[in-house]
Order: sequence, then C-alpha cells, then structure tokens
Amino acid sequence: MTKTPIDELRDIVRKLDATGDEGFEGLLAVVLTDVTKTSFSLAKSGSQRGKDGQSTFDPGTISFEGKRYDETVPKNEVLSKIAEIAADDKGHTDLWILGSTGTIRTQDIEAITALGERLAIGTLILDWSATGLTGLGTLLAMAPDRSATFIADKTKVPEAEILNGLSAIRAHAQFNDRVREIATAIEQPSIAPAYALKKNDEYFRAAFGSRAKARAVFGQPLAPGDSTVPGILDRAPLRGTLDKLVFAKPNGKTTAILGADGNGKSWLFGQCWLNQTPKPLTVVIVPDAIKNPFTLADAEPLLIASLIAQTGDIDTEINRARWQKHFGRWKRLKSPDRPRLVVFFDGLNQRESIEWTRVINTFGEIVAKLGGKLVFSCRTPFYRNNIKDRLLDAVDTVDVPEWSNPELQVLLEGRGTSIAKLQQPVVDFLRNPRIFAVAAELFERGRIEEFSDLSVSRLLFEHIRAGTSPAAEPLPVAEFVRGVRDHADEIIKRLKKPGTLDLRVFARKIGPTAKSLTLQGQLAVISAGRFFAEVPGDATLYSLKEEGLPFALGMSLLSTAQLAERNHLNIRDELSGILDPISALDNTAEVLISALIAAVLGDDTSPEVIAALATSYVALQNLDATRYQEFSALVRDAPAAFLRALEDATIAEGVTSNLS
Repeated sequence: MTKTPIDELRDIVRKLDATGDEGFEGLLAVVLTDVTKTSFSLAKSGSQRGKDGQSTFDPGTISFEGKRYDETVPKNEVLSKIAEIAADDKGHTDLWILGSTGTIRTQDIEAITALGERLAIGTLILDWSATGLTGLGTLLAMAPDRSATFIADKTKVPEAEILNGLSAIRAHAQFNDRVREIATAIEQPSIAPAYALKKNDEYFRAAFGSRAKARAVFGQPLAPGDSTVPGILDRAPLRGTLDKLVFAKPNGKTTAILGADGNGKSWLFGQCWLNQTPKPLTVVIVPDAIKNPFTLADAEPLLIASLIAQTGDIDTEINRARWQKHFGRWKRLKSPDRPRLVVFFDGLNQRESIEWTRVINTFGEIVAKLGGKLVFSCRTPFYRNNIKDRLLDAVDTVDVPEWSNPELQVLLEGRGTSIAKLQQPVVDFLRNPRIFAVAAELFERGRIEEFSDLSVSRLLFEHIRAGTSPAAEPLPVAEFVRGVRDHADEIIKRLKKPGTLDLRVFARKIGPTAKSLTLQGQLAVISAGRFFAEVPGDATLYSLKEEGLPFALGMSLLSTAQLAERNHLNIRDELSGILDPISALDNTAEVLISALIAAVLGDDTSPEVIAALATSYVALQNLDATRYQEFSALVRDAPAAFLRALEDATIAEGVTSNLS
C-alpha cells in the first residue's frame, strides 16, 4: 500500500529522539515558540530540575517537559510523570506535552487531562489518529519552515521531503479547525506566567488605549494611550521618578502616588506602564473591589481573581489552583531584578470607610514575597490623616502637582490661546488636569469658540455634567446638583442671620459605619475636590470651597426661579428675595452668571426663567467688562430668551447703562 505524504512525515518524526533538546522536546520548543510568539524552554528533569529555581526562571518563558511515543501510550507512566512534576516543589514546569505518532485512547486522554487539572499542571495531548487530521502533525504544520529545518538537521532527511508532508497537512480540510483547537488548548493565561503576561499586556493596552474600555475597567476614563482624549501631556520627569520607584528591583518598599483630585495620579501610573519595556505582570484594584470589613483571608483570593480577570481568563477552580501554584514557586525564588508583579490600588480615598492601613499592610507583605511591587494612589490629605505613619513597610512618595505654567502654556498654545489671554481665576482652575480635559473637550467639540468663553462657574458646570468624578459609586448628576444646591440653601439661611460663623463649613460622617453616608457626606467624599475641601485640624468637618460657592448659590437661585414659574409667581420678585442676602458676599454677579450658565446649558429651562435671570444680571451696578465674552457665548446658545430679557430690561428702571 502506497503511503501518503502525511504517513511518510510520521515515519520521519519517529526518527527523532523521544525526549531532549536534540529530539522531540527540542522540536516542540522551536515550533511552539514560533507559533505562539512566546518563548518555550525545556525544563530540567529529575534531580537536576531547577536546582535553585532562579537560573532558568524567566517570566517571559514557558517551561515544559514532554515525550513522544510511537504506538501504545503507557497511561500509568504518563500519570506518574505528571504527579512527579506536581510534587516537585523545586521545579518550574508549566506544561506537560504528550505527543504520539499513534492513536491515544479517548479514556486515556480524559484521565491525563483530569489529573493535570487536579494538580494545576497544564497538559497538551497531540496524537496521530487513524481518523481525521493528526493533532501532532497540525502543530508541526503551523510552523512548517521551522519544523522542516529542525527535523532535517536531526534526521538528515531532505527538507523538501518534510515540507511535502507538512504541505499536505496544511491543505487538509480540517486544518483550520485543528489549528483553533490547539491554540485554545495552549494559550490559557493561567497555564504559565508567560501566557498571562502576554494577555495582561493586551488587556491593559486596550484599557489604557480607549476611554470607553477604561471606564468599564477602572470606573473612570483612564486612557492615557487614547489619542482622541484631549489635554494629554507626557510629564516625562515625573514619570521617570515613578519609573525608578515602581519598575526597578523590588526593595520591600511601597510607593504612594499623592496629589489633589484631578491632578493625574492614576494617569501618571498609566503613562509609566505604557512606557515600560518589557512590562511586568500588572494588577489594578479599585476600591469597590475590596470587601468591607477586610480580612487577611481576603487578600490572596482577591489578587488571584484580579489576575484571572485582567489576563482575560475565566475564574474557575482550575485557574485559581494554577495561580496558587505559580505564587508558591515565586515565593521560593530569589528577588528578581525587575518586579514579577505590580499591584496598583487606585484611589483609596474613594471609599474612606475601608480600613486601608490593614489592606496595604497585608498586600505589602504578600506582594513583597512574590517578588513584586505595591503601589497606591490617594489624595494627599487622606494619606496624611489616615495612612501616613501607620504602615509597616517604608513608603516612597511621588507628589503629582497641577500643571505648571510652562505645561499649561504648551496645552493652551496647541489650542490657539495662552495664559496671558485668559482671566487669572480661569487660568488657576485650568491648572487641574481633569478640569483642563473638560475645557479641551468643549473646545474640540465646538461647544465654545475659544477658551476666553470660559469662567470658573462654566467649568464647574461642565465638570459636573461630564461626570468626571472617579468615585466608586458616583451620584447621578441631578442628585449631585441637588446636594450642592442644598448646601447653598443652608448658606443663604445663615446669611439671613448676621454674625453667623463658619458660613461654608458643614459636618460629615466618616468611618467604618459610613456605608450609608448622608448625601452631604457622599458629596464631600466624591466631589473630585472641586466643590469641597477638608477643614484643617478637624476631619469631621468639610467646607464648600470659595471657588464653588458662586456656582452653588447659582443653583439655588435657578431653583428659586423655576419654583416661582411653576407657581405662577413673579420670577424677578422671587429672585430679589434671594439676591438680597447674597449681596453681602459681594459676588452677586458671579452667582447670577452661574445661574445663567446652568439655565442656558441645561436641558429643560424655560425662556422665561433665562430671561428673568439675564434681566437681573444686567440690572446690577458696575458689571465687570471682562465677563462680556462669556455673556455673549450664552446669548449665542439661547438667543430668543436673551431677546426677551433685552425687551424686559429696556422698560425696566436702572438697567439701561448695562444694555450695551
């Protein structure tokens, strides 16, 4: 009977040694490396396997053992081999590969696979079945040139003869299906850290590269790799500082990234990660993932679950067992020159009720034993009041400031303006990277014609509307605005009582029992620092910031106007009742322009309310001429309402001087 090219290829493969670098295992290493683009190296067997566990360990390499059988596969021998690998706590074999140039019985395949899963050892079984397309031959045909070169060199068979058989396999109708089966079986992230590293890299490149993906992964649009995001600036010196602390040889220290809300702490970590070559296995844990109360027993399962999720794998008992095996190996190895694992806790202050010192101390010990590095980010006051001096490990801090003058100037010049062309309060506000990103997006979407259309109140309004707070459980925009307005209503009540102290100060509830915070407490925690600030010396108090006061009062003023309209009252008369006490603050114009911004840019404000607010604004004495451009921008958005205001103001007393 004439043999087919595929049969002849099987006879040639049988000429290789069953094991060893020069035989079947060497062939597998060459082929798998070429197919997966991940390095495969042969693990040492028996008494020589991993003497010190360090010399052959490489986080980017998969260590494997394998053997070729020609006809009958001795199942018990294979099972004993897998059990031996699993029992050797000094070994570092990730994968056992069984190859056969004959047929392997289905029940034997099931038994071998089941034992591998139970012992957390990856198994790959490739036979040369009598029916259908050969699995072993398919793997070789997935890298035909490398396979032919290796086999020809070891067997002295001409490459052309080998390629003839491989070509026949590639032409087989079942080839593509078998390729997919083998790829699925091999590339499971939990099998080996090298596979996990590859998938982890893909996971975070996708997340850091897309605002939509980042919001799903991190709960905020943390996407420094997304070229469509406005207002990105690479702070290379700051990134270099973080690089040296996080991605160098682990030293047992924890790194804290500190700064005000919106300064770009998380972005700095993302930019630093994107610039790493090679990248370490990385885990990002957000506060919402932490159980409260947190216990020591929660730590390693959370870390493993995060690794599984952030390598694109499925959380199964098998995968968890494999990661426990990898952790056990890492703990026995010497400290690496670069971290095997970087664990980043992002935004601790987003859930103040968690006992973060316990969390950081626990993970600090675990991550250090794994040869990794622990990093966290939070607001500077939160670190100072709740974490500093309470951690067991030494802490290196990286302070992330707002944009410097040169940095802000670069960003503004790219959008046709400069610091000199803007009002100083707006410049100061734009120094916050998160606020600048809001402004840049308004400009690029054509919602403002130029940056001089902006004011602090407009930026605050757009900041709220954009929902840029990274809180774990952010309040809906309407509820947030209601909370800000409630603060303003309370301030107005206080203004009506002469001599009231702490006009802008409020009490809040924090601590382990604060899961159901009052609305005011939630606002204090999640307002991204734009409206509220801690009161120095008393962690139970917070204040409405001076820069947020006009906007908050403007919300109250708009609410008053809308209430009057609903009840068929004179809107301007009702506004006067609120403006009288506000006038004591000497910022009535700012309050009215804030109310106008919210009214004009909101979705459901009537022209009558806008007109009443605009008439009240132009009725003020000594209006600041520098607000003209901002006022004009609002007119463009609601021309009919402002024409109504012009008509009302023309016949009103005391407003003619401002109509120009």
